[in-house]
Amino acid sequence: MVDIIFISKQTINGDFNHLFCYPLNRGGFMKIGITNKELIDIYRKRDYSFEVVELESFDDDLISTVDGIVAGRLSNEQIDRAIKLKHIFIPFTGKNGFDLEYVDKLGIEISTSSAHAKYVAERALSLALSILGKITYYDSELRENRWGDRNFSTRVSWNSLSNLKVGLYGYGSIGKILHSYIKPFTEDVVIYSRTFKDHVINVESVEELFDVTDIVFICVPLNEETEGSINRSILSRNKGRYLVNIARGKVVDEDSLYEALRDGFLKGYASDVWYQYPSRDNPIISPSKYDLTKFNVVMTPHCGGFADDSQTLRFVDTLNKIEEYKKNSK
Repeated sequence: MVDIIFISKQTINGDFNHLFCYPLNRGGFMKIGITNKELIDIYRKRDYSFEVVELESFDDDLISTVDGIVAGRLSNEQIDRAIKLKHIFIPFTGKNGFDLEYVDKLGIEISTSSAHAKYVAERALSLALSILGKITYYDSELRENRWGDRNFSTRVSWNSLSNLKVGLYGYGSIGKILHSYIKPFTEDVVIYSRTFKDHVINVESVEELFDVTDIVFICVPLNEETEGSINRSILSRNKGRYLVNIARGKVVDEDSLYEALRDGFLKGYASDVWYQYPSRDNPIISPSKYDLTKFNVVMTPHCGGFADDSQTLRFVDTLNKIEEYKKNSK
C-alpha cells in the first residue's frame, strides 16, 4: 500500500517547477486554507470533519500545505505556491477573480455558492421598480420642496412593471428566483439562456430578447461568451427600453452603454455592478469612466448580496459544500 506520493506540478507553460511529497489522502482533502476570520469562527462553532489552516493572507507560506482554499480571487502566482491545491471554494457566484484557463489546465476544481441568490434577485427587482417608478427623481425633487406639478397636466408620471414585457438574460439561480418575484406584476416574461428551459417562454438569441421586450434583466455570469455581449448593435435595435444589471458590469460594453443613454436608445439603466472599483490605493473612484449621473440611471455599489444575514448564509453554505465534497471523495 502506497502512503507517500511524489508529484511534479506542471505550469501552464509546460515547465515542471514544483517537486513535493505528501501523504496520500484517501478520504478527500483534509486541509482548507481560509483567511476570513468570520468564516473561521463559524467553522469553529460547528462540527466539520476537515481541518482549517488559518492564513494571514493568500501570500502566507502555509498556502503550500492546503488541499483546498476558500477565496474569491487568486493570482496565478498564488495558485502556483499552493502546490497541493485541488479545489477552490468561492463563497459567492462569480468566478471572474481567477484565470479560469490556468486553473482548468492545472486540474483544479471550482465550487461557488448561490445561497444569497434570493437577495440578489430582490435587489434586481428593487432596482427595476426604482428606475421605472422614478423613486430617486421624486426623492431628490421633494428634498428641494418641489412637488413635480402633481396636480397639473405637466406632472411627471412613472411607468409600471405590470405594463411591460420582461426579458431575462440568464436563467440560473438568480434568474429563476427573480422570475418568481416578477410574476405578481406580469406573466409576460421571456428567457434567453445557453440552453432552453422548461415551463418558460424561450427565445433563441440576445437579439431576439431585446427585440421583443421592454425591460431586460441581466443575470448571466461574466465569461468569454458574455463579456461585452450587450453592445452597440444590441442596444441600438430600438428605442425606449430599460436595462437592469445585477450580473457583472462588463457584460454591457461601457462605451455602448454611454452612447445608448446619450442617444435615447435606453430610457433608463439600473445597476449594482460596474466597470471601476475602489482599491486600498484608490478608495474614491467613479463606477464608470463616463458621467452617468446626467441620465435616468440608478446606481448601487455592488451590494446586492449584502442583506443582513447573507454573508453568514454564504459562509455556512461554503463550509457545507466542503464537507460534502470531502465525504463524496472517500
